[in-house]
Amino acid sequence: MTWRYAAGRLAEYAAVLAVALTLNFALPRALPGGPLKLFGSPEALARLTADERAQIATQYGFGKPLHEQFLDYLGGVFTLNLGTSLSDGRPVTQALSEALPWTLLLVGTSIVGTALVGVTLGVLGALRRRRGKGSG
Repeated sequence: MTWRYAAGRLAEYAAVLAVALTLNFALPRALPGGPLKLFGSPEALARLTADERAQIATQYGFGKPLHEQFLDYLGGVFTLNLGTSLSDGRPVTQALSEALPWTLLLVGTSIVGTALVGVTLGVLGALRRRRGKGSG
């Protein structure tokens, strides 16, 4: 592997990461009504007073200019300060760390199961071909 190839691949990965982070930031803000729509049902939002909406916007930084929000978002992502969950009000990193063991168990079990099935089918296919039954 040459350095030029490795640098090219690294640039591709960086570009994909930049696009993913930008979309993750921009899509909630592109919703009709803005990111406050993520806080609950339309009925619940309708019951909020203007002061309560302003307080939520200030708390989550929605009142800042968009470029400042984006820089804050990137800083939070790269320092693992992902903020507070909109659904239950606890830190996002805490919610992720509680879900991580179960996620790893599910992924690990899936990988082992898939590998066992794949190897078994590969061996059976090779044995069948060796006997002359697999061709034709």
